[in-house]
Amino acid sequence: MSVMPPPPMRQAYALVLLASSVIALLGAACGSGSEDPVSPSVIPTSGTNGPSPTASPSTAASTFPTTGENVSFHPPLTRSGIADVDAVLGEVESADVAALLTRLRFSDVACAENPLGIGAPPKCPPGISSGTLVSVFPLDRCEEGFASLAEVEGQVRSAIARQPRLYAVHRPDRPGTGGAAFVAVFGFREEQPSGVFRVYVGGDGMIVRLGVCPPPATLSLQNVGAIVLPPLP
Repeated sequence: MSVMPPPPMRQAYALVLLASSVIALLGAACGSGSEDPVSPSVIPTSGTNGPSPTASPSTAASTFPTTGENVSFHPPLTRSGIADVDAVLGEVESADVAALLTRLRFSDVACAENPLGIGAPPKCPPGISSGTLVSVFPLDRCEEGFASLAEVEGQVRSAIARQPRLYAVHRPDRPGTGGAAFVAVFGFREEQPSGVFRVYVGGDGMIVRLGVCPPPATLSLQNVGAIVLPPLP
C-alpha cells in the first residue's frame, strides 16, 4: 500500500510539476519563432475597388532586386485600382506619347554653366548666364538629372518604342522630385538585364519624374515604401 506524502510535501511536489510545465511551454513558443526578414507592406485590395492608396507604407526594405535569368511581367490591361495611376498605365500600354507628354510637370530651376555630379542643376542653354531660371523636367537617364522638353520627348518616344511592359507599382519611401505619390515600373524584355522605365506619378495624376535606363540596366524596385501592384513571382 502506497503512503501519501504529508500536505507540505504534496504542495511542493505540485509546484515542481507546475514549474516544469511552464518551462516546457516557453521552450515550445521560442522554438516556433520565425527568422524571416520583414517585407515591405502590400497595399491590400478592398472589394472590387482595387488597392487602397491610403494604406500605411513600410520602410523595412528599400531595394527589391530581380534575380534569375527571366523577368515576369503583368499581362496587358492589368491595372492598380488607382485611377490616376491606371490612366498612365493605359497611355503607356497604348503607346500614347502625346497624352503622356501632356502630363509632364515642368519646373523652373536655376541653371549652371558647368554642372558636375549626380543631381547637379541643369546646364544653361547657349547664351544663358549661370543662375538663370530655366524650365526643365527631372529625367533620370541611369542617373539623376534634368532635361528640356525636346530631350524628354525624345526619351519618352524611345522608351515607348521599346514596348515597355508593366512590372510593378509602388509608393516611394520618400517624396521623389516633384512629390511623386506612386511609381510605375516597366521593363523592356523578359531576360535580364531588362532595362528599366520608371514613371513617377503625383497625387493629381501628373507625371513629376521619369527614369529611363535601357539594357544593360537590370530591372529592380528601389526606394519602396509600400507595394501597390507586386511583381509576379
